[in-house]
Amino acid sequence: MPRQKVVINVEKEFDARRKSGKRCDRLLFYQNENTFVAVPIELKGHGKGDESDVLEQLKSGLAFAATLVSDLKEPVYVPIVFTKRGIKSRNPRQQNRELKVKFQGKTLTVLTGRCGRQRNLANLLSEAGYL
Repeated sequence: MPRQKVVINVEKEFDARRKSGKRCDRLLFYQNENTFVAVPIELKGHGKGDESDVLEQLKSGLAFAATLVSDLKEPVYVPIVFTKRGIKSRNPRQQNRELKVKFQGKTLTVLTGRCGRQRNLANLLSEAGYL
């Protein structure tokens, strides 16, 4: 992970701003070469995360991140979810497909990882080419 980074506990920020609604758990911001990267992170530590809830929470995190970096030229958004036992889809045929979320006219692939693994976040971002 880059030495210079900012991590925001979104739940505390929403509470401080008296905002309600769905939200992701954390936001990570860092610079990779000439690219500013914003990473909304959702943590699902117990059982399987519900697909629609996860996507809604990540969309909220993306929107919140965009308000914080609105003056930057073309930040890259990388949504991530960490789960204990995967994502539960409402359609069993689509159970193991990649999660996608639409944001600012683009379709973003949600990176997924398992909770509790060492260097999990760094490995995910590195393997996807964001580190």
